[in-house]
This record gives sequence, structure tokens and C-alpha cells, in this order.
Amino acid sequence: MRRHSTETAARHIVHVAYPCSFQADIGGEQVHAYKTPGGLQHATKHVVIVLSVVCGCYAPQSLAEPPAEPLSVPTVRVEGHRHVDDDAAPRTVITREQMADSMADLPEILEQSPGLRTTRLGGLGSYSTVSIRGSTSEQVLIFVDGIPLNSGEGGPVNLASLPLGPVDTVVVYRGISPVRFGGSAIGGVVSVHTRELDEPMVEVEGGGGHFGTRLARAFAGYGSDTWSLGASLDYFGSLGNFTFTDDNGTRFDASDDRKIARQNNHMDQVAALAKGHVSLGQDWALRALNLTTWQKSGLAGRANLQSKQTSLEQTRNLTSLRLEGLQLGNVVDFTVTGFLSWAETRLSDPLSEIGFGADESRDTNWAPGVTTLLNVPIAFDEDELWGMRLSVTGQYRYESFEPGSSSSAVVGKASIRHFAMVASEIGFQLEPLDTEVIGSLRWESTWSTLTQPSNTFSLQRDPPDQSGEEAITWRTALVQRSIPMTELTINVSSAVRFPSLYELFGNTGAVLGNPALKPEESLSLDFGVLHRADWLPSGNVWTLEAHVFHTKLQNLIQFVQNAQGVARAENVDSANITGVELGTYADVAAHVRVRGSFTWLDTENTGVIKARNGKQLPLRPEYKVYGQLTGYHRFNLSGLTELGVMVDIEHISGNFLDSTNLVELPERTIWGLGIYGTMLDNQLRADVSLRNLSNTQVIDLVGYPLPGFSVMATLRYTPDMPEDEQSPVTNNPEASNSLDEWKKEETHA
Repeated sequence: MRRHSTETAARHIVHVAYPCSFQADIGGEQVHAYKTPGGLQHATKHVVIVLSVVCGCYAPQSLAEPPAEPLSVPTVRVEGHRHVDDDAAPRTVITREQMADSMADLPEILEQSPGLRTTRLGGLGSYSTVSIRGSTSEQVLIFVDGIPLNSGEGGPVNLASLPLGPVDTVVVYRGISPVRFGGSAIGGVVSVHTRELDEPMVEVEGGGGHFGTRLARAFAGYGSDTWSLGASLDYFGSLGNFTFTDDNGTRFDASDDRKIARQNNHMDQVAALAKGHVSLGQDWALRALNLTTWQKSGLAGRANLQSKQTSLEQTRNLTSLRLEGLQLGNVVDFTVTGFLSWAETRLSDPLSEIGFGADESRDTNWAPGVTTLLNVPIAFDEDELWGMRLSVTGQYRYESFEPGSSSSAVVGKASIRHFAMVASEIGFQLEPLDTEVIGSLRWESTWSTLTQPSNTFSLQRDPPDQSGEEAITWRTALVQRSIPMTELTINVSSAVRFPSLYELFGNTGAVLGNPALKPEESLSLDFGVLHRADWLPSGNVWTLEAHVFHTKLQNLIQFVQNAQGVARAENVDSANITGVELGTYADVAAHVRVRGSFTWLDTENTGVIKARNGKQLPLRPEYKVYGQLTGYHRFNLSGLTELGVMVDIEHISGNFLDSTNLVELPERTIWGLGIYGTMLDNQLRADVSLRNLSNTQVIDLVGYPLPGFSVMATLRYTPDMPEDEQSPVTNNPEASNSLDEWKKEETHA
């Protein structure tokens, strides 16, 4: 039997929670968890399904990209930012200053932005995924410094496994995947960039709070114009023993409800980063990065069936080496990046509490690859008012999954996947018309194989199962800036998601594969308006953005179960998603900051299954509102520099857990309060946050409660460092261009 790995809680989710297409018991409704006769069907991609659920789940998703170049909600739009790879793409830039909230993690930070919805299975550090504009989590690509985290095996990326300590900037492309990232993305891209080494820096931070939560971080970096070196160490842990209301499995009968503490919900996570660069002459630079993360957590199980000893441990290492040619001959930018992603997942279930039929497993994923990028800017006149940029990108990635046991023995068949991509993009800068026009064409191909392990002896070997697909995707975009202080953007694009190895090959048990699956496809259109209120008095900032988008999805993959209880992946679903997004940011009167976002989604399943046709897609709330108001005052004192008080609110409308709209999740409103102060010329910062002030009992997924009221606090020290006469050179092809006006170096906060 083929065995799949688990991605942080995938297994227990799948079994206990609610895999999109099966049935088992979820809050009084029927959702069926699949379990192979006699054994563990390692749900690696069950995560897929599962997480399908968890994340936005199920098949349909959408994603049209909002011309979010502006500032979105608690996000700051930085035009010409060094980490922005596509100036015309709808995007949100989240800087490190916005990650200062006490004990915040990446899912919380992303949740504040318009168009994004994170789903988690517990408190801080718990399994979390992201959906963009109604997409499933599998339709969102996640990168760390250009290294892809999505596995060909399938399943969503656990965002909680990425610590904030080493993070400098997060750029979210909604509905668009810039060509330098490789494949297209129906949902979009979350691009995490680790901390820069532009100047000497040392920083230490510690904190803690309710439920045994604790945090410790340290970062140090130094360099010159010819070299730089930096390192960070991050620790985060929690007992996760918050109190919640257990309905005893009877969702509609409150007579047997009781207050209990979450068990076996502890978590420890360590991350170590090392990175640096060295210049190789005037035009070349070599950059290296290594990021290792380790996380071990208990798998608490469903609220009314909590486990005692089941645990999940994952170790991941990301390594990259990048050669950059910066403005070679003042004409060409060239980059080639080699990368390797390795992960090992261990499940321990000595008491068989989550019901997968195995007490130990150890599964391994390998993903080496290489990406090349060539940028050629061309000016058509001496004043560089008319110009063109040509970009050519190529990528190859090899992915291997090996299911194993605790004794390192390989169990079942190994999965291998090859991915290749070639793309070309042309951008025209028409400065006299205040217009940019961009067009791109991308060829993508995958080849997947399921083979007998090489170390497994068999007199008769089965022929390998194979599957291959290719697709051509495209994009056109226009940015118009002729209206003062206003940008108009239009993006039209197509994208695909290739079937995962789990969907293609199943596990030969209760879940059958389907090598004939077609890729999921999308066609998206969005229109955006961004206004920057430069008419305000100096020192005041106000930005307002609005986006309208529509996405049509075809060939969405869903597992269909027959009368014998066997499920098989089929291209049975399609969907239409229409949405509106609003985002605003203001900093006025030197005392008030406001951030806000509003997202409205209209989703409809247009698939062939009558029970789902015309229904709202599961886990896609109709609307989400986030607001944050901060009052602050700056002091001319040697001790106290700034003091601020922040209030925020999030309201999410009710939505459905299942694709037939029978299991409903209620609407919810959560309030928070934060206080911060900076001292010693901003070298020392203290933060205290009061979360969920009303102690509202909420869930993202039935059976997996979230914490109520809690208090968290952090203290961060960043001493002033001696300034060098020379600062490290930023050999960054994205940040340079021979056309002076190609990227405006304006920062809007």
C-alpha cells in the first residue's frame, strides 16, 4: 500500500476533522474519514483534502489578482521596494515594522490584509494555512527567499512553521505569480524575504504570556560593500492548554456542554538562519542562505476526542546559492539560483489515538532545483521616456517523496515529480502617456512517477505509474497614472494547478489515484484604483485602494466516493468567484494611525454534482472586516521616545464547512487591545497585547477550538551600531534598471 506523509496535523485532521470529500462526524453532521483497511493511509495529501477543507478548501477557489500595489490593510505599499518583483501586479507589502505586535505569528499578520483568509487548528504556532481571494491553500505558492515550499506531493504549506524572527518583508501577490517565481498560481504567491544585511545590526527579543507561551529571538549582521554575513536564532513554544467549551460531540444539544482544557496541544519550534554575500568584481555577487526549522507538537485531536501522546515532528532545511550579474555592461541583469529543500516528518502515535493504524512513521521529501532570470532594459530615446524591458525565466525542479518507518525502512512506493517552466515577459514604459503595459507567456510542464523503492526486493516488479501534463498560461496588465495621485490597474491572466501526487496515484487503499486528471485552470480579471492623498498637509499620509475581480475556475479536482467507500480524484467541479476589496491606511496629525480592510466574496459552485451545484463554496465567508486604530505620542525625552495605544477588531460573516452547505459556521467578532512604548532613542521597545477581549469562543474548523482571552508581552532591544563609511552593496537585479523611471523609489506608509 502506498503511504503518504503528514504535514503538521494533516493526519489527525484528515481522520478526525473533515476531509472535503469524505464523510465523518463533525459537530453532529456526517463527514466520513477514510482509513485504509488495516492500516495507516498516510495522509500526506490528505492534507490536500483535509486542508482543502481547512484552508478554504474544497475545490473551487478563485483568485483574481487585485492590483494591490497599494497599501492594503495593515499592509504598507512600497512602490519600488527591493523585494517587489512585479510593479504592475496586485500586491501587498508587509514590512517588519508591522510585525511588532506581541507574540504575533505569520498567519495573524496575513489575516489583516484584504483578500486573505487564514485557517488554523488552534492557538499561536498551530497548523495554519492561507487562502487568497477564495482559493484553496494548495493554489497559493509559498516561497522563502525564492525557494519554493510547496511540495509536488501535494498538501498546503503550514505557515505557522515559518518563524517571524528571521523575516524582513512579506510580499503577497494576489491572483498573480510573477514569472521569476516559476509556475503560475491560481491563488497567488506569499513571498517571504529574510532579513537584510544593509547595515551593522544586533537585535534581541524575548516575551511570553498565557497558556505557557514563550519566545526568544536574536539576530546579528555585519558587512561592507564587498561582503556581508548575518545569523539569527529563533525559539517559540507554548503549552496550548487554553480552556474551551466541549460540546461532547452533540453540537445542537447544550445540556452536556462543559469547560475543559486543551490537552496534548504543546508546541516547540526552533529556527536558525545564516546568510551572506561576497562581491566577485564590480558586476557580480554571490549570495548564500541556509534556513533550518524544527518543530515538535502534540496532536490534540478533536475537542471531544483529545489525544494524550500523539505527536508530530518536522525538520526542514532550505539552502540556496545565487549568482547575480548586476547591470552587466550597464545593460543586462542576470541571476541563476540553485536551491535545495529537504524535509523530514515524523509521526508518533503509540496508543493509536488518531486511528491511522501505525505508531511510528518517518517520511522524507527532497526538492532540488535551479532558476535563471535574464532582464534586459532597453531605452528607445535619449531621455528614456519610452522604453522596454524583456525578461526571460527558466526553472527546473525535481521532487521526491519517500515514505518510511521509524527504523528508516522505506514503506510503500516512492513518488517522483519533475517540473519545468520557461517564461517570457515584455514590459513597455510609456512615460509621456503615464502608462505601463506588460505581457507574459509561460510554458509549464510536470512529469510524475510512482515507483517501487530501490531497496525493496521483489521477484516481480510492478511497472511504474506515470502521469504527465503541460500547459501554457498568460497575462496582460496595464497601469495608468495620468490622473493626479491616482493609479488605475487592469490585470487579465490565466493560471493552472497541476494535480498532486496523492491525487494522481492515491494510496491504493480507500483512496484511488487518477493519472488522467487534468490541471485545475483559472481565468481572472481584476480592476483596481489606488489614490494617495498627497493634497494633505506635509507629514500626513492617507492611501485608499479598491479592487473588483472575477475568476472562473475549471477542472477543479474533488474526491468522489462510491458505494463501497472508495474515493477517487475526479475533475468534477468548477466555480465562479466575484469579489470586492477595500484597503486604507492613514497617519495624520502626528498622533493617529488607521488601518482597515474589507473583503466581500460571492462564490458559486458550478460543477456537475447536483448536491453542490449553485451552493456557496465552503470556508469562504461572504465578507470579512478588519480595522485598527492607534493613538500615539512622541516625546523629546532621553528615556521615553514614543507611547501608543492600539485597538483592533475583526468581524467575519458566517459560512459553511461543507460543499452542500449543511454544516454552518457562525459569524464572529474579535476585539484586541495593544499598548507599546519605545525608549532610549527607539533602541528599546516594549509591547503588551490583550487578545480576544470578549473571550469569544471561536473555531475555524469544527472540533478544533481557538483560544479565548489572553495577554502577551514582548521586549525588544536594538542597540545603535557604529556607522560604516561604506554600506553593503545591494546587488539586487530587481532593484535596478537602466530606465530611471522604471521604478519609482517612493515609500508610502
